[in-house]
Amino acid sequence: MLPRIGFTHPTYLLLLLAWLPAILWWHRRSLAGLAPHRARLALVLRLILGLLLVFALAGMQVTRPARKLAVLFVLDRSNSIPEELRQASLQFVNQAAERMGRDDLAGLVVFGADPHLEVEASPALRLGQIHSLPGRDFTDIAAAIRLALAAFPDDAQKRIVLITDGNENLGAALQEAQTARAAGAQIDVVPIRYRYPNEILVEKLIAPAEAKVGEPFEVRAIVSSTAAGAATLRLFRDGQQIATRRIAVRPGKNLVRFEQSLTRSVPHTFEVTLEGEPDQLRQNNRALALTLIRGRPRVLLVASEAADARFLASALRTQKIDVEVREPGQLPRSLAEFQAFDTIILSDVSADRLTPAQMRMIQNNVRDTGAGLIMVGGVNSFGPGAWRGTPVEEALPVSMEVRKQRVMPTGAIAMVLHTCEFPDGNRWARQTAALVIDALGPDDEVGVLLFGSFAREEWGIELQRARDKEFLKSRLFQLNPGDMPHFQRILEMARDGLRRSRAAVKHILIISDADPQPPSDALIEELRRLRISISTVTVFPHSMEMGVATMVRMAERTGGRHYLVQAPEEIPAIFLKEAQRVLKSAIVEEPFTPRVLPDAPLLRGLSPPPPLRGYVAVSPKEAPGVEVLMASHKDDPVLVTWRYGLGKAIAFTSDATNRWAAPWIAEWGAQFNQFWAQLVRWSLRSTARANFDTAVEIHERRGRVILEALDARGRFLNFLDLRGTVTSERQSTSLRMEQTAPGRYEGTFEALDTGQYLITLSYEDPAVGQRIHTIGAAVPYSPEYAEIEANDPLLTGLPEVTGGQLHPALTEPGGREATYRRLFRHDRRSHSAPVDVWPVLVLAATWLLLVDIAVRRVLVTPGEVIAWCGEWLAPRLERWGLRRRQEGRIAPEALRRLRHAKWRARRRIGDEPPPPAAESPAPAPPPPTAAEPPPQPTVVWNRPVPGLSDRSDATPTPPASPPQPSPGEAPAAAREETTA
Repeated sequence: MLPRIGFTHPTYLLLLLAWLPAILWWHRRSLAGLAPHRARLALVLRLILGLLLVFALAGMQVTRPARKLAVLFVLDRSNSIPEELRQASLQFVNQAAERMGRDDLAGLVVFGADPHLEVEASPALRLGQIHSLPGRDFTDIAAAIRLALAAFPDDAQKRIVLITDGNENLGAALQEAQTARAAGAQIDVVPIRYRYPNEILVEKLIAPAEAKVGEPFEVRAIVSSTAAGAATLRLFRDGQQIATRRIAVRPGKNLVRFEQSLTRSVPHTFEVTLEGEPDQLRQNNRALALTLIRGRPRVLLVASEAADARFLASALRTQKIDVEVREPGQLPRSLAEFQAFDTIILSDVSADRLTPAQMRMIQNNVRDTGAGLIMVGGVNSFGPGAWRGTPVEEALPVSMEVRKQRVMPTGAIAMVLHTCEFPDGNRWARQTAALVIDALGPDDEVGVLLFGSFAREEWGIELQRARDKEFLKSRLFQLNPGDMPHFQRILEMARDGLRRSRAAVKHILIISDADPQPPSDALIEELRRLRISISTVTVFPHSMEMGVATMVRMAERTGGRHYLVQAPEEIPAIFLKEAQRVLKSAIVEEPFTPRVLPDAPLLRGLSPPPPLRGYVAVSPKEAPGVEVLMASHKDDPVLVTWRYGLGKAIAFTSDATNRWAAPWIAEWGAQFNQFWAQLVRWSLRSTARANFDTAVEIHERRGRVILEALDARGRFLNFLDLRGTVTSERQSTSLRMEQTAPGRYEGTFEALDTGQYLITLSYEDPAVGQRIHTIGAAVPYSPEYAEIEANDPLLTGLPEVTGGQLHPALTEPGGREATYRRLFRHDRRSHSAPVDVWPVLVLAATWLLLVDIAVRRVLVTPGEVIAWCGEWLAPRLERWGLRRRQEGRIAPEALRRLRHAKWRARRRIGDEPPPPAAESPAPAPPPPTAAEPPPQPTVVWNRPVPGLSDRSDATPTPPASPPQPSPGEAPAAAREETTA
């Protein structure tokens, strides 16, 4: 079958309409003065050259049959697969790849919640371990098939070998199999079969979404079992055990009831745990439920030290506001716990005291559930507290970046990453270093040093200003720190970089397992003299004596701090704390009297405030709704407010202690209490509750919200513009509610995370404004742990759709060798694949251009070409023993052509009679005399015939008449022919 030719960009072929006429016009008007045969050759070369270039631009492709086979193994690594079967599946892939043919290709895709291309299709496949880390809490077979189809080479037959239990809980694999069939790919399945014959689990815990104080209600647990047995259930409320029940378990579903009533108007989290026999999986032995109860507004005041909050707490209590004081370590750990408070106040608290999850919860609590947020300044707050780039900063009306043009001292930090030797160390290092980059100001400097991929110390990120943070973080996430042998060279590089910096504060932050050799005392002393401090973080040290002692010594001698970390989760807080060393430049400590915005409703009824002694410089956000109610003597904002989502946020950049606010506490008196009470009351969560009857169901990773809306008289509320959000501990998504019946609305959402979900619904009531309704739900464990056997219908259906084969299960003994051979069988109808040929066309055009230049610029006659060929052939003919045999045939023919050419030349000049009718050998020349040596025969190559010219219009000059031959002498022509 002849190959088919196609073009990826056929519009470029229109260039031929201009190229061909242009070449012909050039040929007719050319003044190069080439001989006719050379001119014609140049024309042909130019035409071919143009065709090649135009075809290359048009993306010429040749479609030809694909005969090689590409097999992509698609390996399930989700939590539903027992660990021993995960190892067995990897061994199966290695053994199967050993049987692949010489022209076959093999690759590997691993998947769970998301797919990863571990090894692309290649002639050899051998795996020691899996390096990719797909999420294991879900199984998305469809996404894995999509990635495999995208990873196949175009010029090969395609086969997917799917090794899985078939328990998908994301995507639709059968629909994706239709796409695979359309793409010409087969799906073979090697099942991973298992069954837990003795398993007991908690399917669900059911509690009312809302309840009233003192009103009894029921909490119900649904327990499933595959066999008869006994179990003990324990019920917890807000972490405290409140009930225990011993039950006899029957095969199937079992319902257990608990009677409850609540005495506090706060949200409550219920949890049930199970201990029973028989049981094989422990991960599915718990369930959660959430019940929300609203009461009088409550405020959570968080301060670095409880004593620092005494002035603010006293002021609020004086104004009859219910306030609870906690230190950062006592902050709520779940979104439901935050619902107990209507406003959160962070007073002089640094970001390192909170976890990233808690920061996200605070942001979601304000934006999605309508709570209030107030940040109060201090030396550990705002920019100096490393809040820049955090979710909390997003919720505030100010930016930690100081945009005003002023001379402010800056800082420089060099981070040394040696994290390759503890589990997931490099990932932790990259993530925490990114937090530091986010926390720095645009004029601060940052750099990253490591032992790089070329086995030497290097700057992964050169010391530079932290202005383009996204670029810096993209570079950071490409780094892969290696095993550093010693600290000496890396600290010398840090010293050289920081010495060139003009920053006022210079700091080195080292994270390591303390294994490298220590630096010299002279270097440490030099760093101390240069005022460069070092802080060290030791993670999983090799030696508690030698290595840790080195880390402690470096920190103590340069004025830094040392941290001994027991878990990688502690690293982000430490990095943020160390970033504060270079962020103190935003603190302004000097007395000033704040300027108040006239007629501000929030400050109504207050007398002019006394002076303050300091504040933290920030910038108000350039966003709608941001109001600066107080400013400093330098026009820096002191009091800023805005609405954020459903909630409100306030930034007060001075403090509420006797450090900066002492004049307010001493001189303003009751006005100080009233000021803070008015701020807090403005920020509180809206008390206008919606009259909704709601229910939430979560089944197979899909949540469903059902709502019935009534007015105060019990009439249906129709055509409401409901706005909803679903907030988990990881993310927040919008919820679309559609009316399905009079007063009835429904919406669905994806419940992909384990833990608690808060669903907030709001609408605008013309009478009272915004009404808000919040309910909760929970997913106790991954759906992977709800599966107790393989999904055989899906495992059978995938090969049927694509024409593949269902092979024996991974756990079935025997028959493996036959399975390996069938995986690489060549039973597919050969399909055609397009191959790009434009690179070949460009290469050919390049060589042809050189030939074209030679034809036009280099004078080469046909005789010279023949002569060169003869010179090249002569030694080779002698080497092959052919020259002597060929000479007899070549010489007479050459002489005949030469005589005929000379006769034509002489005839044109009228000096030669016609040739004889028949050729006869020339008479032999007379014998040579003693005085004249005999003439030697000479073969002359590459000489023009006398009387001829390269120019066809040349006029020959008649030669002198030749002398007449004497008797007995051969004619001159014969002598010349003999000589020739």
